[in-house]
Amino acid sequence: MTTQPAHQPKLILRSAADVAASVPYLLGFAPTSSIVLVFFDVDQRHVLTARIGWPTPADLSQPCLALVIETCRSARGNGADGAQVVLYPPASRPPSLHTETVCAVADSMRGTEIALRCLGTIADGFWRDLLDLPGQAEQLNDSGLSASCQWVANGISYLPDRQSLVERIDGDPTTTCIRLTAALQVSGGEGYAPAMSRARDRRAIEDAIYNYLLPADIPPTLDTPDVQLQLPPDAHILRWALALADRRIREPLLWRFAQVTPETDGAGRQALAGLSLLVRHTPDPVIAALASCAAALAWQQGNGALAQIAAERGLKADPRNVLCKLVFKAVEQGVHPSIWVEMLNSMTLHELRSGRMQSGMSGTGTRSKYVRDCPG
Repeated sequence: MTTQPAHQPKLILRSAADVAASVPYLLGFAPTSSIVLVFFDVDQRHVLTARIGWPTPADLSQPCLALVIETCRSARGNGADGAQVVLYPPASRPPSLHTETVCAVADSMRGTEIALRCLGTIADGFWRDLLDLPGQAEQLNDSGLSASCQWVANGISYLPDRQSLVERIDGDPTTTCIRLTAALQVSGGEGYAPAMSRARDRRAIEDAIYNYLLPADIPPTLDTPDVQLQLPPDAHILRWALALADRRIREPLLWRFAQVTPETDGAGRQALAGLSLLVRHTPDPVIAALASCAAALAWQQGNGALAQIAAERGLKADPRNVLCKLVFKAVEQGVHPSIWVEMLNSMTLHELRSGRMQSGMSGTGTRSKYVRDCPG
């Protein structure tokens, strides 16, 4: 899993401990049993952060090493010059296996053109730089305080673990989800399928979704990423989920979010929080297109973890969803989100709204049986 900054906050990280303290903010959650690689360019600017699950002893020989090498090469292709490796060893593993992992990771980076600037571990709240022997352990809450304060000042926080991030998108069906599933089964979608044959009808739905995700009374420079939106009425959730299966609504909406600038980052985070909320409460039969939008927006913002979780959620409902597949593979391979923004901006809003131009991301897989006039 990789994450990349869409717009780099201006942070001053003076030490390896500052970088180690920044890892949860870069990923969006506090990792466990993980190998984390934080890549920088020659000017010390952050390029890419990648997390790899802690390897089993059998994985140390080939699979883990191959993944580290592939990640380094992807980072190099994005302009990375060096990396800091932060290890989160499992508490249940003996220290001897930690040493094997350290050596395997360091060895695998040789020949990748990525300089290993620092390699250390975080355990029990302490950071230890293993390349700076004897390397005194530093309490991370103290040594990384300046970095943490800067992240918070930029309105960026993190969740306690990856499962907490998953639950923003996926989990046991909510009461709303159960209710909407029953409504679909009873009605067969009648009364919920939106009228989309006329351009003005499609534009009305597009605007309704956009205005829900970015309420006019919330300033676009909002610092706090997660303003609590109220769920819209049941009929709106179903109608919007069905409408987003039509590329003439889905792609213009994504195009508008691609216009987010560094000055309006808060607006983008607000929209992603709203999309995540909708996905969490939408039933399986109509969720795929909505999840694909959340995945695409998360990728655009450099939130690789949430992008893959949303893509997986969409693919679980519809394994043939093209946009979910695209986002999942892009994040996995470390493709920079600027590629996505460039792809959208290569088309005009008029072209996307008319559906006249095939964008290479139009397919959403199989059409829901509830959707009527959807060419997507």
